[in-house]
Formats: sequence, structure tokens, C-alpha cells
Amino acid sequence: MISLKQSLSESIQIMLDTISFNAPEGITTDYPELDNLTRGMRKGSLTVLASLPSLGKTAFALNIIGSLMGKKPEVPVLCCSGLSHMELTFRLLTILSGVVCGYDRDHHGDEITRLTGCVAEQQNYPLFFEEGGMSFEKITGLCSEKHIEFLIFDPARQESLAELRRLAQKLDIPVLALVSLKRAESTAEIVEAADTMIHLVRDRRETKKAHGAPAPVSLVVARNRFGLCGTCRLNFIPQTMRFENNHDMEDNENKQEETR
Repeated sequence: MISLKQSLSESIQIMLDTISFNAPEGITTDYPELDNLTRGMRKGSLTVLASLPSLGKTAFALNIIGSLMGKKPEVPVLCCSGLSHMELTFRLLTILSGVVCGYDRDHHGDEITRLTGCVAEQQNYPLFFEEGGMSFEKITGLCSEKHIEFLIFDPARQESLAELRRLAQKLDIPVLALVSLKRAESTAEIVEAADTMIHLVRDRRETKKAHGAPAPVSLVVARNRFGLCGTCRLNFIPQTMRFENNHDMEDNENKQEETR
């Protein structure tokens, strides 16, 4: 049971942080425009990242992990995924090193050095993988055993989001759920279950036209209990699966101002 006094204390701090634009709390993405909107992924909250299939949700989550490795190397992360730990690690190494691996191209010595350097630097980072299905009861036990501070579900079923939110509250950690949508599918139930709802929007045709150049991506914050709603724009580099800040901020700032 939570008293009004305690709830007021927590709520006023969130409001003051938002109004004064203090540094976001909790897990941040390292993309300032997005973090200023969401105010970070707070303990006990469920953030849903949704998009049509194969637009980069998993890559975006791995970019967040890569950011944590540099900023908060002590934060243990558990990734529950339908992908194998090998595939996720392969992608993570590509994001961290910027090395595009393939049998059809020659790799220079500096690329091999970057790859081996990433392994040496990050091999002790407390990132854990759980492949396939796992009951929430077992996940709770694993999070307690490993002192997990950030939990990622990929993919998350829409019907399990309410339970994931309860899990976030029970464990008092931020949970990020990646949800694939069908083109005509309603998101009303997802929005209702989430503390923060983010749509990842990318035009595959624009990506193909770019021919390896950065492709524009929009992240639309459609629901946010702790901050603002609005749109921010990033660039996506398909070859290295990196998301990068878009330095043309004027349009983003205008959109945030309109939201306020």
C-alpha cells in the first residue's frame, strides 16, 4: 500500500524533472531527442516499442545495450529473445565495432582489430540471454539471482503486455517489450497496457534508395505517463544496424513545442 504522501513525493519529482528538463532518470537510449520526450525508462515501468515486422526493433534494442555498455557498465541486462544468443551477439558486435562481416568482401587489419577489441572490452559486461519461451515465474527468479536492472522481451505478444507491466512493477525494474504489428492491426490494447508507447516508423523504399547512406527513421512517442508525446528522428545504417542521432534538430524541437 502506498500513501498519498509517498505518491506525491514521487509524482512532483517527475513533473519538476520534465518541466525543468533535468537529466532523464533510469535507462536512457543515448538519443537525446527521444530521452527528453520519454524522460528515460523508469523502474517499474513498461516501455513498448512497436512497428511492422523487420524494421529494426531488435537492432534498436541492441543499440540501447551498446550505449549502456559505455555509460553504465555495471547495469545487468537480461534479454529474453526468440533469436539465438549467437545471432544477437553477432549483431551486437557489428553495432559496436561498425564492421560489416561477409564472405564476399575483404576485411582489413583495422576491422579485425576493432572486432577483437570489442570482445576484449565487453566480454565481462553483465548481459544475459534467455532463448525461447520462459515462464514469468522463472524469469522473476533469474532476475533476482542475477540482480537484473533492465529486462528486454523480443518479441512480446500483445496479450502478455499487461502481465509484463505487472512483472516490471513487481521487480521494480524497467522492461522494454518489442511488439510486431500487422498493417491493419489496432494498437489500442497495446497503448492501454504500456507506460510508454513508441512506434518505430521506417520506409523500406527510402532505405533502398539510400544505397548504403543513412536512412531516416521516425520514433513516435504515442503514450507517455512520465513525460511528453511527440516525434523524434534518427538515421539508420542498415549495414551496421546502427541508429544515429539526426543533427538536424530544428524540426524535432518544433514538434516537441507543439506537443507541449
